[in-house]
Amino acid sequence: MKRVKFRLKLDEVLKEKGITQSKLSKLISIRQPTISDMCRNNRTEINIPIS
Repeated sequence: MKRVKFRLKLDEVLKEKGITQSKLSKLISIRQPTISDMCRNNRTEINIPIS
């Protein structure tokens, strides 16, 4: 499995769209602390199933 590195700009997109981390967390069923880590680019791994 190939690993790809990228930088998320999630914090910028949330501000543009007027969505809070808490609201996003409820919409996509991911814990708010995980969203917070993603906004700060503190996540070293994000597992997303692709079908």
